[in-house]
Amino acid sequence: MNMRKLFIVEGGETKVLEDQGFDNEKLLQDVLEKFPEFIALDDLSVVEPFIVIGREVATPAGYIDVLCIDGDGVLIVIETKLARNYQIRREVIGQVLEYVGQLSQWSAYDVIQAANKYFKSVSNQESLKYNHLFELISGLDRNGDLELEQMYELISSNLRKGRIKVVIASDDIPDTLKDTVTFINSFSNFDIYVLQIQSFVKDNLEIFAPSVFGYTSKANTGVPAEKVLWDEDKFFKYLESSEDDFKKTIKCLYQFCLEHGSGIRWGTGKVSASFSMLAERKGLTATVFSLYYNENSSYVSVNFGTLKRLFSIDELNRLRLDLNRLPRIDFSENAITDGRYPTISLDKLIGSNNLDCFTVAVKNFLAD
Repeated sequence: MNMRKLFIVEGGETKVLEDQGFDNEKLLQDVLEKFPEFIALDDLSVVEPFIVIGREVATPAGYIDVLCIDGDGVLIVIETKLARNYQIRREVIGQVLEYVGQLSQWSAYDVIQAANKYFKSVSNQESLKYNHLFELISGLDRNGDLELEQMYELISSNLRKGRIKVVIASDDIPDTLKDTVTFINSFSNFDIYVLQIQSFVKDNLEIFAPSVFGYTSKANTGVPAEKVLWDEDKFFKYLESSEDDFKKTIKCLYQFCLEHGSGIRWGTGKVSASFSMLAERKGLTATVFSLYYNENSSYVSVNFGTLKRLFSIDELNRLRLDLNRLPRIDFSENAITDGRYPTISLDKLIGSNNLDCFTVAVKNFLAD
């Protein structure tokens, strides 16, 4: 690594700061964990809030150095390698690809569990006192309209599509690695970036200079680029290109919500067009299920995570067992006790028998 210097001119005097590098990879990890804003958010196209949710996260492929998530529910894997580590040239690419392969098998629940475990581990060391990932994200959401099941859906959708970002962080990046990640990003759903962080120190002054490489422009996926506040007109216009069986099933579910619920709550996500069924039960208003549609994936999310805060496990178990009468549906009791949002692919509701089984289960729950 070439020795680099930083010149600071103040009051006619020049201070020269030399690039100190990092003595070991742990020190670089510490910096990224403590100051995730050092990762150039604009260059990585991540959405705030940008949150660290794990350190040394165990996977069958090894331990992820630092794991983050952004406001769109996209996971960001950070792997640190110093320039003197021979793995910075070739081996690191295979290593991070294995991490992506393992994370693509995760569920949103796995992400939440990893985050909550991390929050618990750092709560005694720092000012972070959050007990749950959604509590933190909701507190940082600048728009104030991020809801629990919407974030759950965003995480699930990104994992299913392999939308994961990888950052290889080092004190110096070889040109061959820059070329490799640029090539990979041109032909994949996930993104790999290389982050170079220079550390300059003199007396009590410490400066970090981050630079990101590997950005490429992705093709348009057909999903709206900005957050959308959906309504009936926008939703069904977006639905026009859907296959007839899907379109008919969605319209039936929407009509069911109007007839048996107390209202519709429209989603605001940009990944999928969505609405949720609001319904009265025992004097309480709850979102029983949510429907998400985009051109690549359509499904219904049963909102046990929301319902658990209002109703007993026994009551929710009766709903779970009724839903398990659907072909190829086998929700475990953990879906309730852990407050999950299990999904039913929309193709499993196509056909009058399957759709009736679902709607009867919901009606029985509301009448219980």
